Amino acid sequence: MKKYAFLFASLFTTLNVFSQTNVVPFLPNDPIGDGIVYYLPKTVVNVEAEAEQTIQKTGPFVNYARLYLGVKDFITENKTSWNLKSVKLRTIARPDHDRAFKIIVAPNTVAPFVTLDKQGIICAVNTSIEKNQRINRKPNIASEEIDTVFCMNLLGQEALMANSIPKMAELAAKQIYRIRENRANLLSGENELLPDGTALKEMIAKLESDERELTALFIGKIATRTTKRNFEYEPQKTERATVLFRISRREGIVTSDNLTGAPIYVNCEVFRQEVAENNDKRTSENGIFYTVPGKAHIVITDNNTVFAEKDVVAPQLGGIAALPAALFNKSDVKVEFNPATGQIVSIRK
Repeated sequence: MKKYAFLFASLFTTLNVFSQTNVVPFLPNDPIGDGIVYYLPKTVVNVEAEAEQTIQKTGPFVNYARLYLGVKDFITENKTSWNLKSVKLRTIARPDHDRAFKIIVAPNTVAPFVTLDKQGIICAVNTSIEKNQRINRKPNIASEEIDTVFCMNLLGQEALMANSIPKMAELAAKQIYRIRENRANLLSGENELLPDGTALKEMIAKLESDERELTALFIGKIATRTTKRNFEYEPQKTERATVLFRISRREGIVTSDNLTGAPIYVNCEVFRQEVAENNDKRTSENGIFYTVPGKAHIVITDNNTVFAEKDVVAPQLGGIAALPAALFNKSDVKVEFNPATGQIVSIRK
């Protein structure tokens, strides 16, 4: 009678298979039947792009900045711009559905164990591994709030009741000069009754804050915020440069098909390597298939600036090899695989 043993840990599943192994490629429409299906891994590169938005807003009293405050540096028109601030790369292991295999079990034989992770990627034979595997998928978009509101309620009652903008600007300027005078008196100690150290610091901080907000009515405001967006890229043997996303001066980070933005490319340079002779021999005479991973150099660039680069190990860029079927006729042979790369970690008894 056929037996299937299922051992569930927090992140791994162990399946009981028969030692007389017959491993064949598995296609999506193939029936599983009495077999066990496992996947070899592939590497996906998660690209986290962070962009910074800069907003410039003219103040309501901009036409009187030079007259009343004597300043020359002030914002004369509203502007919004975006620039790419940083890019971070990390690799994620996913099951490669183009490299799926089925272990066909034979009846009335002693069964070794095949350990799969939660995604169905092979991890071990005749042993279990304890590894804290997490499949992290960060939120696609995250952004900060931005404040470009002018604080008109700091104006005195006379200024708020003025019937013209020029008069409001004149009274606002006088209020700024009074704040500067009060702060200077506090700092110089000319006031007869000075508060203690903590209270004095709080009073000075409040005066400085009010001065900044009132001055912004003349010179304008510049505010920035950052937003993050995640993209995924799967390295391929034939790819060189691909538009991953774009940066729009008005909209920030946009998808690759949004032609309002300037392109940000991902370049994949695959390293040449020696491949074992039995790679990609997917015959029924073989035992458990595993990967001989390839390597690539990933670069994120706009063709002028390199924002990030990373060397990655990618199983899909390498070949496939197989352990001899006879190796698993005895249950004392233990094999561990790296679930991220698909390569052999150890073979022991």
